[in-house]
Amino acid sequence: MKYRVSINDASLQFNLPDASKDGQSTEEDCGDELDGKIKFVCNEDKGRWKIDTMGCKAKEATGCRATNYRIKFPFAKLKFSLDDADVGDKVSVDCSELGKFKGQAKFVCTAQKGQDPRFKLDFKRTNCARA
Repeated sequence: MKYRVSINDASLQFNLPDASKDGQSTEEDCGDELDGKIKFVCNEDKGRWKIDTMGCKAKEATGCRATNYRIKFPFAKLKFSLDDADVGDKVSVDCSELGKFKGQAKFVCTAQKGQDPRFKLDFKRTNCARA
């Protein structure tokens, strides 16, 4: 029997076994898009499976996602395109790629408890200036 579930933006489909015993249960992995397990229990009166416990949740991010990082300097507003990076990675971008500037902008992919990893500007090592 196919059982479809929508969780956030993920649509999951489970192929559940035939069941005839009230209270019979089965547990399934939540798939590639989500972490956790989902437990189904047979409801004999209705002749179908129903969700007993939902343990599916979004996978935790393992690194910083690609983004556009905007910085307002006294001389200009600059937008840096940053690619995906692992936590702890240091990324340098040549300011000359953005026009008539020189120097480097330095970023670090950091993780804080309970939040997805994010890029942070390393102010002490960033030295973008007009060329």
